[in-house]
Amino acid sequence: MISQLMTGQHCVIRVRGELDAQSVFELRDRVTRAFANYGSIQVDLSEVKSLDTAGRSMLDFLRSIASPMFRVTSPGAEIEETECRMQSSTKSSR
Repeated sequence: MISQLMTGQHCVIRVRGELDAQSVFELRDRVTRAFANYGSIQVDLSEVKSLDTAGRSMLDFLRSIASPMFRVTSPGAEIEETECRMQSSTKSSR
């Protein structure tokens, strides 16, 4: 679950539960909109309990753009990393 709190020119984007292939797109969109509208952004991942490879890639990306005006709070120590499960739209014929 992703939530957002705005106060003045500061925006906090909080992610809870899973950071996975389904949620990274929403997080990316929220971060992109926040960059356009706020002077200070914090992405709080402290309540993320599991992440897959897509979530790990997003975490690495967020850390790479971190600055004094864009902070990332890392997930807690007890995080489960899983493989990315993408749904295939093709059916195999037998």
